[in-house]
Amino acid sequence: MPDGKIVTCDSSPIIWLAKASRLHLLRDLYEEINIPDRVHKEILQGESADVIILKNAVEEGWIRVHDLEYEGISELLEVSGIHSGEAEAILLAKKLGGILVVDDMEASATARVFGIRPLGTVGVLLKGIADELLSFTEFEEALNNMIDLGFRLSVEVYRKAMEYARELSDELNHKP
Repeated sequence: MPDGKIVTCDSSPIIWLAKASRLHLLRDLYEEINIPDRVHKEILQGESADVIILKNAVEEGWIRVHDLEYEGISELLEVSGIHSGEAEAILLAKKLGGILVVDDMEASATARVFGIRPLGTVGVLLKGIADELLSFTEFEEALNNMIDLGFRLSVEVYRKAMEYARELSDELNHKP
């Protein structure tokens, strides 16, 4: 599982973690959470409780918004098939270093081409178990809550995530 102190996030993981009442994991796991301006605009659309949580995180300063000009964004959009928020997040992650938290498979593959380590929302939850910030039960509740709200996850990935979460939890519960 990727480890690092700096993360750049795409909109989807931030939104889903907020919906699952687990946005605090980003703050607790990493020293620096960054988003490009386009992602900032995407996460603040609408008037739901999770938008208020996200707005507060930005206002409190633990999610940092970067309003930068990105050279190469047009070219990246043309050749990759990813959205502009994902492209900006990839280019910001390349600039700042660290991990890119992103759920889209195409964006993850594009990040790897740029030498950036991607991590998805499920990976953040699993890291929460590994760092003893979540119990297995809390992991399961968060993941199921996200799925109930529309988070898309294949049965195979769900099964593997649950298995890995249980193994992590069991290892932590049996350590000396």
